[in-house]
Amino acid sequence: MSVEPGFGGQLFIAEVLDKVRPARSLVETGHLNLLLELDGGINADTIEQAAEAGVDCFVAGSAVYSATDPAQAVARLHRQVEARPERSA
Repeated sequence: MSVEPGFGGQLFIAEVLDKVRPARSLVETGHLNLLLELDGGINADTIEQAAEAGVDCFVAGSAVYSATDPAQAVARLHRQVEARPERSA
C-alpha cells in the first residue's frame, strides 16, 4: 500500500518505493517469481515513479473512478507505463 489503508483519494506515499526496489531486485535475480502490485495514490502524477521502482501492476481507484471519462483515464495510465523503457535484468 502506498497510502494509509481505509479510504480512496489519499496522497501517494513515495517512501514506499524504497520497499519496492529491493523486492524488484530479488525478482530480477530469480530469487522470487511474482508480480509487484501497488495500491494507493496511483495516478498520472505517480504511476511513472512506481513503474521506475519496479511495480508491475497498479491499482488506480480514484484516478479512474473520479475521472470524467474512466476509460480514457485508464488508457492514459497505460500509455504512461508503456512509454517507459523496458527494465533490464
